[in-house]
Amino acid sequence: EVRRRGHGMGTNVAWGESNAVVYVNSVWGWRTEKIPDYLDICCAIAGVVPEGPMYTDAGRRPAVVVDAGPAVDEILKRGGGEDPGGWMPLLGYVVGLRATGGRVPLVLGMEGAAPPLCEEREEDGSWKGFCAAFGTTGSSALVHVAGLTPEARSASQVAALLQTPFPNRAPASSNVSNLVRQASQRNDFGLEVVAVTHADVIAAWRSLDGRPGSPGPSAPVDLVALGNPHLSPLELRRLAKLCHHPRARHPAVRITATVGRDVLAAAPTERKVLERFGVEFVQDTCWCMLDEPMVPPRARNVVTDSAK
Repeated sequence: EVRRRGHGMGTNVAWGESNAVVYVNSVWGWRTEKIPDYLDICCAIAGVVPEGPMYTDAGRRPAVVVDAGPAVDEILKRGGGEDPGGWMPLLGYVVGLRATGGRVPLVLGMEGAAPPLCEEREEDGSWKGFCAAFGTTGSSALVHVAGLTPEARSASQVAALLQTPFPNRAPASSNVSNLVRQASQRNDFGLEVVAVTHADVIAAWRSLDGRPGSPGPSAPVDLVALGNPHLSPLELRRLAKLCHHPRARHPAVRITATVGRDVLAAAPTERKVLERFGVEFVQDTCWCMLDEPMVPPRARNVVTDSAK
């Protein structure tokens, strides 16, 4: 709704929720710090914000380069291109681990693999999942993705971020990640370059999927937790398609999804299908705020698609 009012890249806002802050900084190109509770109310009343690093050009420059190409190439080789929502949260989780010390990362190697970013394209949850996972393991409020996010989409933008010119007047169609790799080999900029491998992504999966001595894959499921971040309209339709089944959920399994009230109100057919299946909706709040009765005290094994 706010974007439809004509606010574009560089708009200053005061947002507080951690993964939403990463999303709005990175995917929309707006500017906000992780504004603490109550200070956001003060910002709304005063109409100004403290000038933190995220509101300045200098504070938004990358401080580390994370090359995710090795991981992404292997994921695509194994067929992961069909479901970016399945691997992008894991990749965001690992990138956050690599961007230590609150450093803003520039991520390479995702062109042609991650869903493109444009206002006309409906959010399928991949970028929400990526940003939420990054915000869970990393403390930066911003991540640039070469060739994709609005402040790092072109060669000239990335050259400005890195404060280094690319040689030979690189054409606009050049793969931005490759240009950065070449500049790194020439030591054109003084940033650390770290790689993310497929093994790193698998290790993240295993760390999230359990721990040594935890129940195996045949253990009973107590709770299915969805919508962290909130389900988008497209995710809601996909979930309804999966749950359009004559059988309802298992009586011992609880399915809970968080969603914005406007999204749910605009999808009465999907809501009917999902509630018939046994999905319970929680509107306008976050899983971090949920406790009993939405999370049963007896629940031990949880299934979720969220790295957050």
